[in-house]
Amino acid sequence: MQLYRKYKNASFEGGANGFTLYAISLDKRRKAWKHAAEQHRMPKRLTVSDLKGWESKAVEKFGIGAIPSSFVVDENGVVKATNVSKTLADLLQEQKQ
Repeated sequence: MQLYRKYKNASFEGGANGFTLYAISLDKRRKAWKHAAEQHRMPKRLTVSDLKGWESKAVEKFGIGAIPSSFVVDENGVVKATNVSKTLADLLQEQKQ
């Protein structure tokens, strides 16, 4: 959450403004999903789950093959990077104007 607070209003290359974390849970049990969100201190509005596990529409849409998976998505919903090898902090700092 520290990165979210640091970059949520930053300006990035290409004119993008702001940064948001969005977590998709592949849990099948609501209790497990809620517990993980609390453990990682994710705001409720930024975590979602359809409780379908690997049958989730997100698995197909994003091509998720392993957990965890990470994606950098621009403001138009275009996936710009998948499972980046750099740390998220390095990637955000590099793209910040």
